Amino acid sequence: LIQSPTCLVITMTSSIGNSFLSFLGVKLFSLNPSLMEEPPAGLEVTGNDICFFGPNGERDVDSVTFCRELPDGKRALLGSWYLSPERHVAEGLFFFILFIGCVMATYSKLAKRPGLATPPSLVIRLLTGFCFFTTLAYKIVGYSGKILFFVMPCNVSWSLAFLVCFYPNLSAHASHVLCQLIFASIGLCVLAIAAPDTSDLILPGEISFFFFSHYSLLMIPIFHTTSGHLSTLPDSTQNEGWVSCFFKWTLYTTGMTGLFYFCFVTILSIFSGHNLNYMLSPPPTPGNFIDGPNFRVMSAACIFILFAVTRILGMMIGIMVKFLTQLKVASKKTSKIA
Repeated sequence: LIQSPTCLVITMTSSIGNSFLSFLGVKLFSLNPSLMEEPPAGLEVTGNDICFFGPNGERDVDSVTFCRELPDGKRALLGSWYLSPERHVAEGLFFFILFIGCVMATYSKLAKRPGLATPPSLVIRLLTGFCFFTTLAYKIVGYSGKILFFVMPCNVSWSLAFLVCFYPNLSAHASHVLCQLIFASIGLCVLAIAAPDTSDLILPGEISFFFFSHYSLLMIPIFHTTSGHLSTLPDSTQNEGWVSCFFKWTLYTTGMTGLFYFCFVTILSIFSGHNLNYMLSPPPTPGNFIDGPNFRVMSAACIFILFAVTRILGMMIGIMVKFLTQLKVASKKTSKIA
C-alpha cells in the first residue's frame, strides 16, 4: 500500500521521535546501569537478595551487590529502573515544559516587596537552627549517601526557613517568596506525619526527632503569617483579585517544587542509586493508591491538589488574622476615646 504524504510525514516524525527518546534513554541508563528493574524488598527474603547489579549491569555472582552487604537502613530506599529510561526521558521533558511554564507565567506577577526582611523572633531562629543542624547531623552520621535525603520536602523547608532566619541582608521580597514555598509544603509535612516512612531511621532518637521536627515545621508558616512575613491574601497594591492570587501562588509553588523534584532530584536519584522523594518508584501510600507506571504523573497531580487546598486554607486563615488585627486596632481606638 502507498501511504499518503500526510501519513508518511506522521510515520517519519514518530520514528524520529522514538529514535530520539531511545538515544536519550541510553544516555540516561549509562548514569547508573547497576540499578535493578524493581526495588528490592524492605526485608531479606532469600538470604541472597540482590540490591545492585554490577557497575556495568553485570548479573554474575561476583559482580552484584547483595543487600546483606549494605549498611543497616540503606536498602529501604534504593533506586531502580521501575520505569524504563525512555519513560523517564519522556516524562522529564514533559514535566520540565509544564513546570517551567508555570514558573515563567507567574514569576513576573509576584509583587516586589521593598527593603530588607525583618528577622524572625529569637524563638523561631533557635528552633530553626536546632532542627536544621540536628537533621544535618543525622544525615551525615548515617549510612553512606544518606546526606542526599536532605532533599526530602520537609528538610528542604527547614533549609528555606534557615535562609529566612540567618541569611545576611535578605531582601523582603526574597524572604516572602521563601515563606510562600515553605507554606505551600505544609500539606506534604502533614502527609509525612499521617503516613510516616521511618524505614531508614535507625540511629538513636532519630524517629522521635523525625516527629518533633515535622510538628515544629507546622509552626513556622503560622508564625510568618501572624508576624507579617507571609501574606496569603491578595496584594492590595496591585488591586489583585482572590482568584488571581490563588492561581498565582499555587502555580508558582507547584512549578518550583515540580522542577526541583521531577527534573533535578530525579536525575540525582538515578545517579546516586537512591529513591529520593520516591522519584524512581512509588511511595508507600494507604491502599497503594499512587502506584503503577503512572505513579509520577499521579504524584505531580496530588502535589498540585495539595498545594491548592493548602492555599485555600491559608487564605481563610489570612482573612481571620486580618479580621482579628482590625478588631484589635478598633478596640484600642475605642479605649482611647473612652
